[in-house]
Amino acid sequence: MKRKRFLSVDYAVVSILANLPSDVSTLTTEKPLLHTFFYNLRNKQFSLLKDIAFETNYFPYSESIEQAFDNIEMAGLISKTNPIFQKFTLNRKALNSFFEREIKSNLSSRQIKEIENVVRDFPELIAQP
Repeated sequence: MKRKRFLSVDYAVVSILANLPSDVSTLTTEKPLLHTFFYNLRNKQFSLLKDIAFETNYFPYSESIEQAFDNIEMAGLISKTNPIFQKFTLNRKALNSFFEREIKSNLSSRQIKEIENVVRDFPELIAQP
């Protein structure tokens, strides 16, 4: 069976979040850190983000990445339940289930390998203890 082309920014972000090491349970909500991470990924030829546009005035910023995090939060896969919303809390069970059910079968083995490499190098400054 031929694999479908992977297009959704939301699914690219979920793919990364679902495959983070199991000890990562939160991420910063600081836009400069998050957007710079995804900007650098795109520039390293990460195929799932190759078509994402970024503005680079003060820091790299992508409306697509911002919308993806909003959509993922609205879907209940992440939340900002902490007192001052300085971090996203990952719903690991929901992220993993959604990735396995909706995304993984649409990825090529090369894309899965790319995701594994990305999460291995995920910056500690974005992951919150």
